[in-house]
Amino acid sequence: MENRFDAALIGAGRNSLAAALDLSARGWSVGVFEQAPVAGGAVTTGGYTLPGFRHDRAAMNVPLFAGRPIFKACGKKPGRHGRALMHVGRPLASGFPDVSWAGV
Repeated sequence: MENRFDAALIGAGRNSLAAALDLSARGWSVGVFEQAPVAGGAVTTGGYTLPGFRHDRAAMNVPLFAGRPIFKACGKKPGRHGRALMHVGRPLASGFPDVSWAGV
């Protein structure tokens, strides 16, 4: 059986997922293809440092998506699949070996 799509997107990062939402809302048949086990690209969370700690891979990308019109139009849809943006008071910080830190 042959699959046919109006659009095929390679990679399931923030931009591809936003494009898929927008195109599918316009009635397009969209295929999204990702090699990683988890969709999201640079806005994924994982255990990248010490055991028990989870961090965003590239958290600076999240505000770029959250401020876009596509998020306002479709932002509640990921919540149906257990995903949500969490707003925090200190969104960006770097920790140092002497336990000091610098935050933005």
